Amino acid sequence: TVTSSHQNEPFDVCYGDYPYEQLQLSHFNGKISIFGLSTSWWPTDCTFSLEALMNSLGNDNRIAIFESLDDPGQPYTCTQWGNLGQEGIPVIVEPNYQYQIWEWFSIESYFGMIVILDPNMVYRYYGSDINEIYSTVEEILSETIWIAGDINFDQIINIQDIVLLVNLVLSNEYNGLADMNSDGIINVQDIILLINIILN
Repeated sequence: TVTSSHQNEPFDVCYGDYPYEQLQLSHFNGKISIFGLSTSWWPTDCTFSLEALMNSLGNDNRIAIFESLDDPGQPYTCTQWGNLGQEGIPVIVEPNYQYQIWEWFSIESYFGMIVILDPNMVYRYYGSDINEIYSTVEEILSETIWIAGDINFDQIINIQDIVLLVNLVLSNEYNGLADMNSDGIINVQDIILLINIILN
């Protein structure tokens, strides 16, 4: 399981559609996280197409996709890399060539791989085999009970979920199961919707 400190590490979003200037893995608690480990000097024809993956999975709000790009400008800038085929998918960069995400998740010593985390931030897959990627995602989707508002995955929506939701709002963190109106933001509107579900 990804540690809390690693989940809360902020990374600058340099390309693509994302509601915040910085991305944290904690934003994807309650979702399946799929992300690429890339570097601007890695051959582009050896890089897995996250855009094709996103298109094949459809617009499923249970799945979050982004890409980690190391060594921007060697030779591709972040924008150039994004325009090579990851259109719209958020691309994050790490300052000062830290390779943090790559060091956290890379089993092999090369780039161009895909990492998959389940909704509980458990590390489930590393590689580039398209069939294994799809089967891993399908396995996680089938084994997870998805109930909007059930933030602690106990299959009951109650006061504990409200407390967790209030903490998410106060800490400005994102959780897919807490985003009751699917607007990409956790705020007081989500608290009101969750309270109404419990009252009803």
